[in-house]
Amino acid sequence: MNKLYVYYPSVISGGAEYLFKRSAEVLSESYDVTILDVEGSWLARNASFDRVRVEYLSSDKRKKLNPDSLLLTAASKAMELPRRFESSGCKVILWNIHPYNLIPSVYRLKFLQRIGAFEYFKKWVSALINRRYKYITTKAAAHNSLFVMDDESSKSIANYHNVKNLPFLPVFCLNKMFHYQIDRKKSTYGSIKVLWLGRVDLDFKIHILRRVILDLESYAFQSGIKITLTVIGDGPGKEYIQKELSGKIKLNVIFAGEQKGAQLTSYIDEADIGFAMGVSSVELSARGLPTILLDFSYSNISDDYRYRWIFENENYNLGRDISTIQYSNKWCMSELLLQLNNEGKDISIACFNYAYENHSEDLFSVVFKESVSNSFLTIDDLYHV
Repeated sequence: MNKLYVYYPSVISGGAEYLFKRSAEVLSESYDVTILDVEGSWLARNASFDRVRVEYLSSDKRKKLNPDSLLLTAASKAMELPRRFESSGCKVILWNIHPYNLIPSVYRLKFLQRIGAFEYFKKWVSALINRRYKYITTKAAAHNSLFVMDDESSKSIANYHNVKNLPFLPVFCLNKMFHYQIDRKKSTYGSIKVLWLGRVDLDFKIHILRRVILDLESYAFQSGIKITLTVIGDGPGKEYIQKELSGKIKLNVIFAGEQKGAQLTSYIDEADIGFAMGVSSVELSARGLPTILLDFSYSNISDDYRYRWIFENENYNLGRDISTIQYSNKWCMSELLLQLNNEGKDISIACFNYAYENHSEDLFSVVFKESVSNSFLTIDDLYHV
């Protein structure tokens, strides 16, 4: 089997889109890769590899895939595959790249947890909405075809669907993205350049961005140190956060929008510390930038939130749900920035080493090939959902 399809239609740009773009590029060294996409989608427009073809799907006709081929997609796309493709023996790899890829969105409405009948409501929803999610999850797991990016995803699926011990397929950065900057600034006394990398959404990232801004503002006021925060990323949350904090803070916040290639690299290399979650945190660490691995939330985050360096986690974890998972982050903002000043070189090396050892292209390639050899879920199986 050497024919591989990559399917991840999305009109926005973010970590997931870049992840599938890189996957197509890396796997094209071992497979005949075709990106299957829809008109206007980001992936097809930004895939410019000699070895990768792009094919657009019809909106009113299913495509027939070769039964000896393989389809790689996000677990969140599983239920739409029967609408896009004819029933066939094409093998499917479902990659859970967010803790809630296979969880109905109603479970994420945390305000419902304050209602006394929430547990009863959750069981009722499970009987109606969750049935298909649970079927896909258990079916894919039984066919060795469901893989999780990290421990947070594994715990989420175990909690909601009682499917445990799912294998890891870690997210990654390309080998060419790993480059340690030996001439990073040793001291941050006087001024600190802070970088946020990630989409500015109105969903699960906006609240942690707000928390970071407020904590930096407080530290700058107390210490007298000049801090500049540059936000790399775009999305509907930009206007929201600008409006909410307008006139309330003095911190210098620069919204630089989406950056790519050499421009993004320049921003990373000029920064003193970075804040991110998911694959974006790996991108920062791959350049040796001292990197804080952020957790996510669907509601406001209290001022007692604590941070952690990316190397202070395990099982490929790249962000946890603050409201549901017990976490043991240690550091307040002032402690972080003091460590950065006193131990910046050691922290930089630790972040780089962690990213390379756990999220390299080489590791992904090895794990993917092992995963494919044992998986046997097909598109035909998904027709019975």
